[in-house]
Amino acid sequence: MTSLIMTPVSLVSLHGSAKPALGPAPSEIGVIGFSMLGTVKQPLMWLPVLGAACVLLALHPPALLAGMANEIAQAAGGVALFTLGLMPFGQTFKLSREVLANVAVKNVLQPALLLAAGLALGLSGTLLQEIFLIGVLPSGMLVRALAHSNKAYESEALLTSMASMLFSSVSISAGIAIARGVL
Repeated sequence: MTSLIMTPVSLVSLHGSAKPALGPAPSEIGVIGFSMLGTVKQPLMWLPVLGAACVLLALHPPALLAGMANEIAQAAGGVALFTLGLMPFGQTFKLSREVLANVAVKNVLQPALLLAAGLALGLSGTLLQEIFLIGVLPSGMLVRALAHSNKAYESEALLTSMASMLFSSVSISAGIAIARGVL
């Protein structure tokens, strides 16, 4: 979902909102073309697709490359958390209604919608619990990375990530209680 739908849509939106440096404003088709081209150029777009294609085609990387990728994967979580901790440096903190709404949508509404969709599809047991619990996880670093690399929505994305992470101690605990007790 993230690699094939959410990231491309976010990148197209960010590129589509960019203002042309010179000249008249482009047509809607021009904006869409510019957005699609900018999106395809982003490694965040094509690297996950390339990886998925390799898996689907059962292509196995050489042992050296697989070993390097494994080392990077093992360090990625810690590096992401460390980076999240460094990002607030020099930022002004203002908890706005927009940030609170973002956190409410991510930490409360999303798990509720996932639960409702799972129930509507007739899911039950462990599968329903897992789908629901994925929804209670805090906002990830991807939003912050996209905002930072595109110089758009940076402060709000940072504050949303931080507030979502802080609130996740409540949402994850409540989610686990619901998954164990109700589902």
